[in-house]
Amino acid sequence: MLRKYLVLFLALLGFSVSSQAVLVDLGNGLVNDTAQNITWLKDTNVFRTLCEASDPIATEFEGPDPRDSFSSCSGSMVWENAEAWIARLNEHSYLGYNDWRQPITPQPDLTCETTFSGGGNGGYNCRGSELGHLFNAQPPAGLGNPNNLGSGIGIDGSIGTPATDCRRPPLFCFTETGPFISRPEMEFGYWSGTSASTSSAWVFHTFEGRQQRKFKGDSNPTVWPVRTGLINVLAGDVNGDGEISIGDVISVINAVLNPNGFENTDCNNDGVLDIGDVICTINLILG
Repeated sequence: MLRKYLVLFLALLGFSVSSQAVLVDLGNGLVNDTAQNITWLKDTNVFRTLCEASDPIATEFEGPDPRDSFSSCSGSMVWENAEAWIARLNEHSYLGYNDWRQPITPQPDLTCETTFSGGGNGGYNCRGSELGHLFNAQPPAGLGNPNNLGSGIGIDGSIGTPATDCRRPPLFCFTETGPFISRPEMEFGYWSGTSASTSSAWVFHTFEGRQQRKFKGDSNPTVWPVRTGLINVLAGDVNGDGEISIGDVISVINAVLNPNGFENTDCNNDGVLDIGDVICTINLILG
C-alpha cells in the first residue's frame, strides 16, 4: 500500500513511473544487466585476452584437471578448471571485485522448448538462465540473437525466436554482441556454474543458441564471469542504467519496502533505508 501511494505521489509530480531494463556499458570493462540485476565482464573470454597479453593471471594459471593445456590461450577448459579460473580471478580481485562466479541455470525453465528425459529444460529460446536470457531476450533487455533450430514456442507457451538456420561461419548464431567484446567465430559456448548431475553441468552454446547438459570433462566450453548485483558509478544511480532518473526512485522505493540487492540505495548515507532516501534521490534528479 505504501508503494502505491509513493508511486501516485511521483505521478502527481509529473514523473513517469516506467523503468526499462537495459544493458549498460560502464566503460570500465563491466556491463550492467539491469533486467537480471547482475554485472557481466565486457570481455566474453577474458582468459584468452589476458593470456594473449602475457598477463600472469592467465599465463601462470594451472587448473586442477590436467586434461587442459592452457598454452594455446583458447580459454576452453573442463568444468572443474572453469571453477578454478573463477577462483583465481577472485583471488586477484579482478577489476576490483572478488565475487565473480559462473552464470547460473535455474531449473525448471519452462521458457525453453525441450524437457530432457534425465530431467531439466533446455534446447532453444531458454530465457530463465542468465546466459539464455542475455542471448535470447529482445533488446534492450537482452541481445536478441537468432537460433538454429528453435520452434519459437516455449514449454509454457511463451513466444521466442523461430529458427533461422544461423549455424554458419563466421559468426554462427552469436550475431548480436551488443556492448560486449567477443569473437563469436572462435566461441563454442559457455559453462554454467549450475551442475545438472555429479558428472554434468549446464552449458549454453552461443554458436547455435541452445542450452543443454554437458559432461564436465568436455574441454570445449569457455568461461564468461558474472557477479550478482549492479555496479553504480554515479551516486543515486540505483538501477545501474548509467543515469539518475525516476527509475532510480522506483528502485529505492522497492529497496525500502523489500530489500532487493541493489547497491547505493542509502542516498543520504544515514545507514537506514527509508523515505528519506526516496526524497534524497528525487532531489538528485531535480538538481
